[in-house]
Amino acid sequence: MKRLIFIILIIIWIVGLLLTRLVGLEKSPISVGFDEASLGYNAYSLLLTGKDEYGTSYPLSLRSFNDFKPALYSYLDIPFIHFFGLNQTTVRTPSAIFGTLSLVFLLLIFMKLSKRSTLVCVIILTIISFFPWRLHFSRVAFEANISMAFFTGVIWCLLNFKKNLFYKVSTILFSVLAIYSYHSARLSIPILLLLFFIDPFSFNFKVFLKHPFEIIKKLWPLFVVIILYLPLFLEFHTSLLLTRFSQTNVFSHYYPFTPHELIYTSNVWLNSLGNPLYYLGGILVGHITAYFSPKNLSLLIYPGVIKSAQAISESGMLGFFGGLMFAIGLVSTFREFIQNKEKRIIIYWILSGIIPAAVTWEWFYPLRSLNIYPSVDLIAGFGLLTVANYFSRNRNMVLKNVYFCIFLLIAFGTSFYNIINEFNYGAWNTSGEFQPGGFKEGVPILISLKSGYKTIYLDTNQAQSYEIFWFYMKYPPKNIQKIAYRRNVPGIEGPPSINFDNFVYKKFDWPNDKYKSDFIYWTTSEVKEDEIKSIKGAKLYKILNPEGNWIASIITKK
Repeated sequence: MKRLIFIILIIIWIVGLLLTRLVGLEKSPISVGFDEASLGYNAYSLLLTGKDEYGTSYPLSLRSFNDFKPALYSYLDIPFIHFFGLNQTTVRTPSAIFGTLSLVFLLLIFMKLSKRSTLVCVIILTIISFFPWRLHFSRVAFEANISMAFFTGVIWCLLNFKKNLFYKVSTILFSVLAIYSYHSARLSIPILLLLFFIDPFSFNFKVFLKHPFEIIKKLWPLFVVIILYLPLFLEFHTSLLLTRFSQTNVFSHYYPFTPHELIYTSNVWLNSLGNPLYYLGGILVGHITAYFSPKNLSLLIYPGVIKSAQAISESGMLGFFGGLMFAIGLVSTFREFIQNKEKRIIIYWILSGIIPAAVTWEWFYPLRSLNIYPSVDLIAGFGLLTVANYFSRNRNMVLKNVYFCIFLLIAFGTSFYNIINEFNYGAWNTSGEFQPGGFKEGVPILISLKSGYKTIYLDTNQAQSYEIFWFYMKYPPKNIQKIAYRRNVPGIEGPPSINFDNFVYKKFDWPNDKYKSDFIYWTTSEVKEDEIKSIKGAKLYKILNPEGNWIASIITKK
C-alpha cells in the first residue's frame, strides 16, 4: 500500500512539473522565432506530405536554413500537430515533455549519488525544477532540450551500467537519440563514453601497455554508438552535415588567433612572443570559464544572447539563489567528485558537455552547452544538502526548525518569482529575432485580406521571416516544396527572404509605392499614418501586441 501511495505521489509530482511547462505556451513566450517556426512547419510538412519543406522524404536532418537541423524534434512534434493543429503550443510541447523527463532522470541520479531519502531528494529537485533555465528552455522549441534529456538519461544508465543488459542497451539507445537530437551531442557523447570507460583518474598506463585490448574492449559501447551514428553521414555529404560547425567554429573565426599587431614573421607559427597556441589557449579557457561565470549563472545573462531565444528575462541561468547553492555545492563536495569513483561521473559530464561549446566562436552560448546544466543543477542540489546539514547540527530544536522554515521559504519564494518572471514579464520582453513582433497578431488579418489582391509585399526586420509566415498561415507545404529549386544550394546559409506565390519581399517605399494599386504591404510600425490615409484607396491596419503597442502595419490599396 505504501509503495502504491509513493508511486501516485511521484506521478502527481511529475504531472505538476509538466503542467508548469505546458500551461500558457500560446502566450508565453508570446511568439515563435524562426527556428521554432522551422521545426514546427517541417513537422507539419512531414505530417501532410511525408517530406520536409525541400521535398526530401523522411530526412534525418532538415536543411531548413541550410544549417541541417537534426530532424528528431520535428518527428516528435508530428503527433501533437496531428491531434491539435499547428500552433505555438504544439510546436513547444516536445520541449516541455522532455524538459520534465530530464528532471526525472536527474532525480534518480541525485538519489543514487546523495544516498538520501526519496522525500528529501524530491524536495530538492522541486526547487531545482524552477531554476530560470529549467523553466525557460522547456517552454521554447529547442532541439538542445531534447538532446539534454537523453544525455541525462545516458548518465543514469552509465551509473547502473554493470547491473544488467537493460542499462547497457539503454546507454546505447539514449546516446544515439541524443546524437540525433542536436549537433553538440555528436561530439559530447563520444567524449563522455570515452572518459567514463577509460576513467583517466584511475587509468594505469603500464597495464594498458601490457593488455591494450582489455582496455579497448571496455569501449565497445562507444564503437556501437559510432556505427549507429554513420547513417547521418550517408544521407548527405559529410561536408554538408558539418555546415553548422564550419559556420560557428572558433578556428575559422579567430585564426590566426594572435593579434595582428603582434605578428612580425611571415609564418605566424614562428612567432616566439605571440605564438597562436598561446592565444588560442586563452580563447578556449575564456569560453570554458564563461559557462561558470557568476554573472551568467546568477545575475543577468550575457548581452550577446539577449536578442535570442536563449534570453532569460532579468536572470542568469540559475538565478541568484541557484547560483549561490551551486557555489556552496562546488566548494563542499569537489574533493568527493575526484575521490569517489561514482561521483566522478559529474566531472566527465561537465567536460564532455562543455567542449562542443568551447570550440565555437561565441564567448557564451547556452544552447551548445545545455548538456552540462543538469550537472550544474546536481552540484546546486549538493549545495542545498550542505545547507540543510548545517542547520540540522543545531541542537536547539526550535532554532533548527526556524532555520529550515526560513530556508525553504526563501527557496520556494525564489521558485515562485522565477515562475512569475517567465510567465509574465518574460512574455512581454520582446527579444529581437526570438519574438518578432506582429506575426502572430497580424497573420490572421493578412489571411482575411489576401484573396482580394494581386500582390502581397513583405518588408520585415526579421531574418528568415518567411518561415514564420508559413507557420502562422499553415501554408500548403506542397507549394513550398515546388520552389525548393530556387533556394540557396547546400553549404550556403539560407537567404533572409524567399518569394513564394504572390508574396514578394520588397523594401517599403511609400513615395513610389503609393502610385501602385491592387497590393497589400506588410511592414513595420514606422510608417506615417497621415501619408497613408491621404492616398485614395489606401487603408492602414495597425497590428498591436497584447500590451496595445503598435508593432507592425498592413497597408492595402485597391
